[in-house]
Amino acid sequence: MLYYYLGFSTSEIAELMHVPAATVRTRLARGRSKLKFILEEGDREIQSNQAGLRVRPSR
Repeated sequence: MLYYYLGFSTSEIAELMHVPAATVRTRLARGRSKLKFILEEGDREIQSNQAGLRVRPSR
């Protein structure tokens, strides 16, 4: 929220959260990676459903 919606820099966020700026950048990268995975999984499920296949979510 702070970075993408409110426009805070990673150094500003680091100061607010009392963590190193590198930690903020790492957390942002991990969040983007997780979001990409979630979106790709959803896309695969949609494609499978369109093909008439039943997809069981992985755990």
